[in-house]
Amino acid sequence: MKRSKLFPSLAGCVLAATSLTGCSSRGSLTVALTINDSHDTRECFNHRVSGLVVSVEDEAGSVVTAHGYCEDRSLTIDDLSEGQYDVEVWLEVFDGQATSKIVRVKDVDVLDGRDTLVEVNFRSMEIDP
Repeated sequence: MKRSKLFPSLAGCVLAATSLTGCSSRGSLTVALTINDSHDTRECFNHRVSGLVVSVEDEAGSVVTAHGYCEDRSLTIDDLSEGQYDVEVWLEVFDGQATSKIVRVKDVDVLDGRDTLVEVNFRSMEIDP
């Protein structure tokens, strides 16, 4: 078979495969939490913190907020469109009240097929007693 006939056939197969699977430009964002630079889950109990809240805002102003447990030490938001996000993270006590300052991380890139890691540390003085 001549090469000139082989390459158009391969290109057609690639285009057909792409149209069947669709073009997904989705990724995820994981916030990893430390308290006083420690991954020890006892820090959550020492500060009476039960929850971790992550809010992400895309360039169009759409906001997604997710809640997790402090002792899990991380929270992942899946299925985000590829693009830049502003991320806000705070801690909550058992009744859902915010108990820490809000940490803001601007211009976080979420890429297609990848998980973007954002590391956040809270110091004792940033958490209400």
